[in-house]
Amino acid sequence: MRSLVLALLILLSTSLSAFTLGSFLGRFHWTLDLFSHFHLQYAALLGLCFVAASLLRERRLAALLLPALLANVYLLAPFFLPNSNSAKASMTRTTDAPPRTLSVIALNVYMDNENYAAISDYLREENADVVMLSENKPALMRALEETVGDLYPHIYDESTRGTYGLALLSRYPFEEARSVSLGGRGRRILEVTLAEPALVTFFGVHPLPPLGSRWAARRNDELAAVGRLVQ
Repeated sequence: MRSLVLALLILLSTSLSAFTLGSFLGRFHWTLDLFSHFHLQYAALLGLCFVAASLLRERRLAALLLPALLANVYLLAPFFLPNSNSAKASMTRTTDAPPRTLSVIALNVYMDNENYAAISDYLREENADVVMLSENKPALMRALEETVGDLYPHIYDESTRGTYGLALLSRYPFEEARSVSLGGRGRRILEVTLAEPALVTFFGVHPLPPLGSRWAARRNDELAAVGRLVQ
């Protein structure tokens, strides 16, 4: 029984370590990009393997899987450790007014999600200054105008059916708002500049997922276009 448990433990630990390594090598092939989505699962399972190896007094196995476990924990730590500056950008007015922070939410609502009440409740609870939405439909935008319109009187809306819908909701007025075409049906970037509390520009993008070599290449092209636009 012990030998069977140990064999399964070795197989699981080796596989998870290989997946972790692959998640850092996405630049070499699009399939490796897919491994980067599951660091939370890798960390949890590797943690269990480490505990099991320790209980079985398999110190060599515990030592071998430890690097992969620590790599995943390192990547996940910023999402769990308290940080008052998380998701906030420090901005200074052009006048002598003291600096302030601007809170921002980027939310992929998922195109088939029709639980609009939950989305509204979340936005009202977080009470951010700016909200970037992706995969949003016109029906969702109508619901949000009714439920959180008092928080976000300024909306740049390019919602559509499917996964291409984009919108930016703001507590502050816009200096300028436009969409930039990326080529292809419906592919675009939102470029919105706030008039206050400071002139700051937001770029909203929803890249294609790397599901296949063609989509992965287009995803990379889109991210490169975002970089050129930001520069």
